[in-house]
Amino acid sequence: RHRTLRAAIDWSHELLAPEARELLHRLAVFRGGFTLDAAQAVGGQEGTHPLELLDTVALLADRSLVQVHESDGAARYSLLETIRQYALAKLVEAGAEVKARARHAHHYADLVAVRAPELNGAARQAHVRVLSADLENLREALAWTRAHDPVRHVALVGDLWWFWMFTRHWKESAEWTFGALALSAAGPPTRERARLLFGAGALLALQARADEARGYLGEAAEIARAVGDDHLEAYTANYLALSYAQAGDLALRPHAERALAWFRGSADETGLRMAILMSALEAHFSGDAVRADQLSREAVEIARRRAPADLAIALQNWALILSLRAG
Repeated sequence: RHRTLRAAIDWSHELLAPEARELLHRLAVFRGGFTLDAAQAVGGQEGTHPLELLDTVALLADRSLVQVHESDGAARYSLLETIRQYALAKLVEAGAEVKARARHAHHYADLVAVRAPELNGAARQAHVRVLSADLENLREALAWTRAHDPVRHVALVGDLWWFWMFTRHWKESAEWTFGALALSAAGPPTRERARLLFGAGALLALQARADEARGYLGEAAEIARAVGDDHLEAYTANYLALSYAQAGDLALRPHAERALAWFRGSADETGLRMAILMSALEAHFSGDAVRADQLSREAVEIARRRAPADLAIALQNWALILSLRAG
């Protein structure tokens, strides 16, 4: 049966024109499907027009070598695993695997770099859906860059932090983040290192590992200030505030104030909502019930414009304040 299947694939493969064969081989580096833009970036030859590539992909689909699917009204393509393994072996045999995998990793690193700044914006869910559709390709890009392009890997891991956060892939985020921090490429005090430190510290703060979190977040804040990244510094202040709020420690105040002052003047409602919640807790611990409720109400109103999870967090925070007040 295996020989019959192999013979059928061989027969279909040999009927292809050389350019179609080569494209099929390069498409084997994708996992979990791909868009036409991705196919162009990874599989297209220099000077190949997108319409020519589309014609070749359509030919491969007609020969049942490529599958076509619809996702959110757009076409996605994939290879059956038996076809993918066959094409990948041909790619390796031709000595073209490294180049194809590099192009694949670079394409997805660029895709994430474009989408990442929008993950805290009003269109967050749309960007999360785009990246979620390519989750397997993102993992392939992460693995390849870690082994072959650590500088790009460090940047990619930092770019993905909010995606992992909003999709609740916290364990996977921790593995990639702490793994990237262990690389020599993450050693210099750059913005990329600061983002990894922030990610590590925020994850630890969410686990109520306050002392550990503050070490990472403190260094992240120092680097963010040095490189002029006020946005990142404001987020470190938010999570430093959280690390103190968990223990009812009023040392959260300067961090909450710093974060709230910055986010009041920004368009980042994710950061603003968190800063308001931290300030509401600070008001409660200071005995100012009126201000705590005012801030909690404001956070809820902001969260209503966001995702259901944001609203749940805002309501939960207010409920905590009310329960603590009731004793």
